[in-house]
Amino acid sequence: MTSFLGIACAYGQLWSLAVEEHYYLLWPMIVHKLNKARAARVAIGIMLFVPVLRLVCFNLAWGRDFLSWYTWFVADGLATGSLIAVVLRMNESRNAARRLYFSLLLCSVVLGFAGRPFGIATRERVLGAALQQTTINLFLVDCYSSFFCSEAATPGVS
Repeated sequence: MTSFLGIACAYGQLWSLAVEEHYYLLWPMIVHKLNKARAARVAIGIMLFVPVLRLVCFNLAWGRDFLSWYTWFVADGLATGSLIAVVLRMNESRNAARRLYFSLLLCSVVLGFAGRPFGIATRERVLGAALQQTTINLFLVDCYSSFFCSEAATPGVS
């Protein structure tokens, strides 16, 4: 849209606003149409599909320099946060939510360390282009969401 309006893509604020607008236009429709379990499955599907999309586009040399600029390339981070929000609102126990958060956190740490020799630390190699952002998103969202399941955030709730 920025090229249509004659605005340089160097304005990071516009990129961030565009991603947020896409999210706030689409996710409420998904949540409105689906129950919580299906919304969680959609979020998981997005979390799995987007890294594959980045991998394919990187291998085809399409958008290599822009894999973090388009909404569809960063939607897994939004889906991760959405999954956390859906899980917190489900009728499951806080212990089940804690297990999910711990599993995702463990996955991000293992992925980060195991992927290091294969180039996950750089977006110049296929593994990093596909999974670096996902690993960071999982780690940060899980650290943040673990607060919501802690006893300090919800005293007396289990």
